[in-house]
Amino acid sequence: MIDEKKLLPEWALKEENYTPADDRDIFISRSILRLTGILFALKKNSTKNFTKKFSAAAAFAFTFFFIILCVSSHTKEFLLIAATLELIILNFLDGAEILRILKKSFAAAFFGGILILPAFFFGAGNLIILLPIKTFLTVTALQLVTEFFLWNQITAAMKIFRLPDVVIFILDTTIKYIFLLGRQAQELLTALKLRSVGKNLSKEKSFSGVLGVTFLKSREMSEEMYQAMCCRGFTGEYFRADSKNFFAADLIFVLLGGIFGGLFLLIEGVFK
Repeated sequence: MIDEKKLLPEWALKEENYTPADDRDIFISRSILRLTGILFALKKNSTKNFTKKFSAAAAFAFTFFFIILCVSSHTKEFLLIAATLELIILNFLDGAEILRILKKSFAAAFFGGILILPAFFFGAGNLIILLPIKTFLTVTALQLVTEFFLWNQITAAMKIFRLPDVVIFILDTTIKYIFLLGRQAQELLTALKLRSVGKNLSKEKSFSGVLGVTFLKSREMSEEMYQAMCCRGFTGEYFRADSKNFFAADLIFVLLGGIFGGLFLLIEGVFK
């Protein structure tokens, strides 16, 4: 009987006790979690019953009018009334959705507050302090629209108000590409984390590899989309499948618009 140990080289008979060095992968883990959160927010469909009772066109028009009034306001009283309306609408959401909206709104307001600090210290006036409040109100209003209505409903509303098709096309494809490329980057980061063994002293190379593959994938997807659009005879014009533009409940938006318009004229001193 042949001894198998004699046929094997000496290095193969030694017991392996390799213990990889510890390394920190906080950047990869955080990147995966952030991408997962973004993808979940983009993929999540609106489950609110408001989409069946109200039209996105009416909500879009009121939000646009609401933002114009907030930006044009010079008094804190009107901004407080606008904030009260947004707080009432926020009560229709659950805690996680409210927290997500407020985080983004406060972050935008904080950034706006940093930008106005030099102007405030150089005596630009007290009205400059209202800029962070206006930023908070406008960002919250836009988030509420996207929270209650699907993205395709919002693009359909843009078509009702005669926005150029190229603008709708850019917005529509941008959202889709963010989702697809985000999922691609998430898969690459997951594969990188699973295959990372030991200590990596050149993490920038791994990061550049993820960005490079994502860029190549985006170029490939753009070419495929262009070819698919040519095959389907897309001429750059968007058509709406739903012929119903407004609902009876949209009169609430008209009423709110009239109330806020009157309050703006009254509080801002137009009638004085």
